[in-house]
Amino acid sequence: MDLAAWCLTFLADAHQLDQPQHGAEWYRRSVDPAEAARWANLGFTPAEAAPHIAAGLTAATYDEMERHAEEQAGGVDELAAQRVRQWLDNGELKIGVQDPFDPSRTILP
Repeated sequence: MDLAAWCLTFLADAHQLDQPQHGAEWYRRSVDPAEAARWANLGFTPAEAAPHIAAGLTAATYDEMERHAEEQAGGVDELAAQRVRQWLDNGELKIGVQDPFDPSRTILP
């Protein structure tokens, strides 16, 4: 399938992240257009989905795992809060406050 036909198929199914540059990147990565659209509809760019695809996950499998995690956590908000707490505890996320005396500095707790 050539790029034009691939993009038409992708754009027919993608409702999020459906910009032509994303379609071209999915095409360069040799991802089926329907599967690429499913990843895009979950909010993934080609680069963000790449590790999941390399691990053998499909968009449907990822979506099911995410729904299960949300259910176990008690909802979307609770899962998000758990992930933020984990990132803070692991040092992956740092929250700082702008220094009122020097706006170019951030004060980290």
